[in-house]
Amino acid sequence: MQIATCPSVLWFSGPEFLVELIFAFITVIIGFYAYKVFKLSRQKSILLFGLGFLLISFSYFIQAILNLLIFRNVMTADIVRAVTGNPLATASIQLSVLATIFHIIFMTAGLALLAYVSLQKRGIKMLLLIYSLSFVALLFSTNPLLVYYLLTSIFLLFISAQHYQRHDDVRSYSTLYVFLGFGMLFLGNAQLALSTSFGLLYISGLIVLLIGYLLLLGSLVRVVKK
Repeated sequence: MQIATCPSVLWFSGPEFLVELIFAFITVIIGFYAYKVFKLSRQKSILLFGLGFLLISFSYFIQAILNLLIFRNVMTADIVRAVTGNPLATASIQLSVLATIFHIIFMTAGLALLAYVSLQKRGIKMLLLIYSLSFVALLFSTNPLLVYYLLTSIFLLFISAQHYQRHDDVRSYSTLYVFLGFGMLFLGNAQLALSTSFGLLYISGLIVLLIGYLLLLGSLVRVVKK
């Protein structure tokens, strides 16, 4: 399995780790509020929902830390290149690949769990099947980054459709926020996937993702405050 690094806009590579830390912070708060809703409702699905977002938060946190190290290495390499004329790129490339691998693993695990939670009928066999198919597809793919974007897009589209149906059954602001939140995550993820060909979509994709996470957080805050 060969890993290609996640695309990003060149001039945005410096503050990228700050955006990832923001995402990590927001998603861990979503997990925290999901736990508070679980304490009120005692619904196991809400607990798993929160765990899914904790996995997503971990994917952002690990990537942010590694990208910070990459940024420092790049700055050091620029200084070395200016003084000696010899580039030092190997360590940064290795860290970039490592950041991508960890992000793919934990993001896929989190979204797979959220897709499982959105099912009407659940069981441990179904969860194991979802995880097995997902990680086997990633492991044996010649282009795991493409498979990753396909998997996450399918998960997010499925989750969005499920929550649209729930909002259609139970009309409320909370169900609307959840549907719109996952819908924005799907659109943002699609823009990140297309950013390999259209670089500016990377920035807009991050903005759309941020809106999606804030909508999901808002839905849980509304439930807790009722």
